[in-house]
Amino acid sequence: MFRINNQYHLTIYVQTFFIFSEIILIAIVLFFDGLILHVSAIGLLNYIIAFCISYYLIKKEFKWIKIINLKNINLSFLKRIFYPSVSFMTVNISKILLINGTIILLKIYSGELILILYNSLRIIMNGSRQFINILTVSFQNQITIDYAKNKPTKIFNKFKTLNRYNFLSSTFILFILIFFLEKPFLIWTGNNINWNFEFFILFLLANYVEWLAIPVLTIPYSLNKAEILNKIYLISLIIYFVSLVIIFEYQDFFAVPISLLIASMYCYIYGYIELNKNIFKIKV
Repeated sequence: MFRINNQYHLTIYVQTFFIFSEIILIAIVLFFDGLILHVSAIGLLNYIIAFCISYYLIKKEFKWIKIINLKNINLSFLKRIFYPSVSFMTVNISKILLINGTIILLKIYSGELILILYNSLRIIMNGSRQFINILTVSFQNQITIDYAKNKPTKIFNKFKTLNRYNFLSSTFILFILIFFLEKPFLIWTGNNINWNFEFFILFLLANYVEWLAIPVLTIPYSLNKAEILNKIYLISLIIYFVSLVIIFEYQDFFAVPISLLIASMYCYIYGYIELNKNIFKIKV
């Protein structure tokens, strides 16, 4: 909604604030020897508060909106927008399935400590991703306008700019986390979680590939062509879980970052191919 009046930055501010609030709240719970159930509960509470504040901001800015208005339901219109709407949800649905599937597997086969390590690193990586994504989001409205004006050259130039920025910012954060994360992480978790450097590096590399892919996987959403990514997200999810099941037997919990790296590389490569083929009309 905030894209309508060029205030989408408010969405990013809210998202970033609640990512860091989740990190702080989980750190407090862990400091007081909280269990994984307490961590999950505090995360749920954080999301509920985020939802309420988002609802308040939208209603304040767009007073004419009725969130639930049964009188204006048009079934033929809903049918027409169903597939495009679901396409915009695909990335979030695939992430939810990936994260929760991983949590269930780790909970059953690896125990609470590994699960806390995974969740803690995931929150840190997600916060880093939000920071890297700030510039990409700020370009989205401009890319949409260029598309409406039929200026593919400008879109391509912005895409190249975003790629350069993403590479530099992602690489910078990569090295920051490699050299400086261990000690704050141990303090954050009260030395209750063993620092597994090998798991951390593999998990970081998998997320690094995902960070690099941000412009590739964002451009279609700016152009209202999210459906070209549906098959990619579905196949990458299948690749992840098949790899996870196969590798877990031999590498135990290391299968998680290895499988994530494989799935992220597939998403990046085939997302790039689809972007060039369907939007930039470049043969790859």
